[in-house]
Amino acid sequence: YVNTIRRYLSSFFSWIHAEGFIDHNPVVRIKAVKEESKIKMPLTEDELEMIRAHCHTNRDRAIVEFLYSTGCRVSEMLGVRREDLDLNQCQVDVVGKGRKHRMVYLSSRCKMTICAYLDERTDDHPSLFVTDGGGFGPPKEMQTLTTSGVRSILGRLGRAAEISNVH
Repeated sequence: YVNTIRRYLSSFFSWIHAEGFIDHNPVVRIKAVKEESKIKMPLTEDELEMIRAHCHTNRDRAIVEFLYSTGCRVSEMLGVRREDLDLNQCQVDVVGKGRKHRMVYLSSRCKMTICAYLDERTDDHPSLFVTDGGGFGPPKEMQTLTTSGVRSILGRLGRAAEISNVH
């Protein structure tokens, strides 16, 4: 919290300094507070099975299996397009940090859930994971799922399974 306020102040004073309102940035000499890094514990097999049991759509199952099978970041997963999949070889070309391409491999279970998910899709959107078009009102156009959308899905699954460390 303190570091966030320091960043806001530093940004503000940098801007007013650049605009010529002040001679120097008074926040420049304030050091960031060192924070303990939180180690995220992986899910146990039992927790993963509970998450799987609470997946009600093929898309949710495919997301959980993809993340677990590949170990990809959410942003990497959302960058995958249908054409990046090689289901015969059970591999996917993902673009990671620094726009570096790498191959990740799918488990048999992940391959099966992705196939089931793709079989039920009727759209021609190039992204692997898209919104479900649901919500209130008429169906919406398919769009690439967002990072916050995936976090929302995982949070919902975690709450339903009564698991607190779903990440």
